[in-house]
Amino acid sequence: MSQKVIGQNLISLVSVSSTNDYLRDLMDERTLPDGTVVIAAVQHRGKGYGQNVWISEKGQNLTFSLLIYPDFLSADNQFLVSKALSLGITDYLDNFTDMVSIKWPNDIFAGDRKICGVLIENDLVGSQMKASLAGIGLNINQRNFPKRLPNPVSLTQLTGEKYSLKTEFNKLLESLNERYLMLKSNYGAGKINNDYHEKLFRVKQMCRFRRGDEEFICRIIGVNDYGQLILEDKHGTTKAFNFKEVEFVL
Repeated sequence: MSQKVIGQNLISLVSVSSTNDYLRDLMDERTLPDGTVVIAAVQHRGKGYGQNVWISEKGQNLTFSLLIYPDFLSADNQFLVSKALSLGITDYLDNFTDMVSIKWPNDIFAGDRKICGVLIENDLVGSQMKASLAGIGLNINQRNFPKRLPNPVSLTQLTGEKYSLKTEFNKLLESLNERYLMLKSNYGAGKINNDYHEKLFRVKQMCRFRRGDEEFICRIIGVNDYGQLILEDKHGTTKAFNFKEVEFVL
């Protein structure tokens, strides 16, 4: 039986502004165990990237944050955390559908629709990782979404089934835990890199992108160790792009 790290310290809340903010405040107060998880039935201002807010219907989805200490990684390799956690989520979802992929950098898609969002905040000390705080929002039982959301989907919409949030939460934590243990092992980084690229949304396909006011078409080659998206144009020239520097046109 695998060692349980993620979820060994579990804090359940009825309502909170943001599980990420709540966990960050706890980190400031005291040292928390590796793998601490905070889950809330309701988040009033769940965090997305930048000023974005994660919108979730009360009691229908999984909204939680987790804390890990990947201090065995250098700062240059911090994107491995994103890869490992994204794969933990896809491992779980693969039990329900074969359409799951990771849209760079770490949105989880089922087909062309977003089923899960991940926000990762890394703390560094010099050239080493210190801690990673990850906020995860996974659509489970929700059927109706605000029209302003471009392409959401839930597990129940994919399968037609209704799920126990407690049961699915425990299964998801197990999958995340396995990938974290893999990351900590000697061989883990290579497998995580390979698995991430196998799951990458539209990898090796020609896709339309937007950079500022410009739209262009390139082939997705992969993601480098720094988390940059590698694209190849029709002339065979490759270029690396940072997150938010370029976006998909779906």
